[in-house]
Amino acid sequence: MQVETVLSDEMRRVAHDLAAESYAVLIPDLFARGSVGALCVAATMRTTVTGRGAAMDDLEAARRRLADRSEVDGTRLGAVGFCMGGSFALLLARTGLYKVSAPFYGRPPDLPRSCPVVAGFGDRDVGMRGAPEKFTADLDPLDVPHDVKVYPDEGHSFFTRTPGLTGRVVRRLPIRAEYHEASAHDAHRRVVRVLRGAPRLLMSELASESSTQRPREALTEPGGGRSAELAQQAAAGRYSEGGR
Repeated sequence: MQVETVLSDEMRRVAHDLAAESYAVLIPDLFARGSVGALCVAATMRTTVTGRGAAMDDLEAARRRLADRSEVDGTRLGAVGFCMGGSFALLLARTGLYKVSAPFYGRPPDLPRSCPVVAGFGDRDVGMRGAPEKFTADLDPLDVPHDVKVYPDEGHSFFTRTPGLTGRVVRRLPIRAEYHEASAHDAHRRVVRVLRGAPRLLMSELASESSTQRPREALTEPGGGRSAELAQQAAAGRYSEGGR
């Protein structure tokens, strides 16, 4: 999910990249209901805070539409989101209806329960300061497998390109929004590995990899820290969907 008024070429690219990995991909239009763009944007932003509203209803309708397709296993769905869409991916993680949530540079809501999460942030993105720490603070007590990676040289929107004048402007803003090909490929690889495999074991592997690029102490500990704990939980079968 990238919450936009028009489906962009970049979201088509992201969808095609996932489809090339043999996944069915659906991109919901969260602004289709309204006739006044600014009001739609405001209502959608409010939903990321309250967790209620037309946008959540539309996302559930999209989930059902996808799950009902004969070629889709409706019990194995994931949510991927960027920016505001990242916040929605986390709201969906709380529902118990998804196997994996993959938010990128989205402000995390409170997470009283969650499916496994694989997330990415740019350390130069001033607007997301504190978000990785909030993730770990919410998810650690739930014993939910999670890999929260901070890319040290990147800012906002490192996964997707922002073209034209807007792209030139946002590069200079404090969020430092700019596409970074190597980091985008790494983030795609991390998401696909978790979608394909058992999250409990793969999260342990990914957390060890992520620890080599983390600039903050609050992120996952390498080796014998949080990653080893996740592996032990997986081996003991302590994880259950939706947290405790």
